[in-house]
Amino acid sequence: MAVSRSFSPGAPTRPLAAAVWLLLLLTFVLGAAARPARAQNSWYFIDHNTSYNSIVPADNLAIGFANVSPFTVFLTEGFGVESVFDTDGNLWIENRPTVFFSGGRVQNEIRTGRDNPYHPTIHMSGGEVGKAILLDSYGFEDAPGSAEASRLFMSGGTVVASGNESGGVISFGKRSQIHLSDGVINGPVVAFGAESVTKISGGYIGEMLQVNGSAEITGGFIGVILRVSEGGRANWKGGTLGWNWAVAHKDATLNIFGSNLSMTQTGTGSDVNGLPFDIFRLNGMLADGTPLNDVVIDRHAGGKVNLIGTDAIAKLRLSDGLVIVSNHNQQTAAQTSASFTLENTGTGVAEGIVIESITIGTASVTGLNRSVQAIDPGESRTVTHTINADYGGVLPATVALRVQGRYAGGTFNITRRVTAREP
Repeated sequence: MAVSRSFSPGAPTRPLAAAVWLLLLLTFVLGAAARPARAQNSWYFIDHNTSYNSIVPADNLAIGFANVSPFTVFLTEGFGVESVFDTDGNLWIENRPTVFFSGGRVQNEIRTGRDNPYHPTIHMSGGEVGKAILLDSYGFEDAPGSAEASRLFMSGGTVVASGNESGGVISFGKRSQIHLSDGVINGPVVAFGAESVTKISGGYIGEMLQVNGSAEITGGFIGVILRVSEGGRANWKGGTLGWNWAVAHKDATLNIFGSNLSMTQTGTGSDVNGLPFDIFRLNGMLADGTPLNDVVIDRHAGGKVNLIGTDAIAKLRLSDGLVIVSNHNQQTAAQTSASFTLENTGTGVAEGIVIESITIGTASVTGLNRSVQAIDPGESRTVTHTINADYGGVLPATVALRVQGRYAGGTFNITRRVTAREP
């Protein structure tokens, strides 16, 4: 008697199913041995709060590309971005995520974007980056409304490659921040932005530290040279220079804090562009107790090197001022604008300056809490503040301008008689 059987493509018989699985297994094994598991330049995306502790299933990882809201990603031991292709194995970060990188490995580079109004933040306390960390390094430069203010806080881990291998930590954004308290960077640390902030309190930098913005160096090891580039400003209070060499380029300021500091000129030179510089030998002790023995200081034309002793104090005065009254005698539209120059005539750096109140004649405005950038010895900064008020008198006139506030280590209450006039 014949026996009928039902058959459908979705329900294979057991012998057929076994053959299919065997074929798939052989294809996987032979294919894995013969070619990469995925195409070059493949990407995996993370756009939400998560913790990741495994190898990313793509050649590259992108965080934050489709989410402009803040969120947090934890990359822990076991995490990895790997590829058989030399140019892949990258982690790119965009918009506003905060990434905590405590373990695992990025084969090639970590990069952040710069052409949006937000800034990613990276906290690196462990793990390894094979080549470099490049802040604000992709996207349109000088894009309207862009922040260019990515932040790196490094307290551990390793950036493996040297400068000869295009390694290190480099920031390209106008307002990027690099904070190094521990960890190893075998290449250089370079901050190109004019308003960038670099703080080194520990850790190891295998090559040079170069800053175009502001820097605070209170510890750590810099393997080659401390270079303050044109327009930059650095406070050197601690740490060690492997080559015993620091440079203040044109219009740059290097403040050296310590005790028994002395600097003796030993020669002159010229750079590759033929611009002259003076050569000094620095001796004494840094504020953290690090001895300074014949450290070479190159001071280029227009550059400044200030020795700030432990007994140095800042002293602020008003060196200039002017009051402009717009729409005088039109009470609903009148505005009074005070422009004045704060000068530091002391021997210390005036830091943490906050203007609390301004009085123009009899008109006062209080509760300002307006911050002013640090003023080095012999330097000054111009401040302008406008209030919606008229001057109650005949113009032009001579009036009293009083400015009150505070700074690190003291307060100030200074008055100067200035001219008040219409535009």
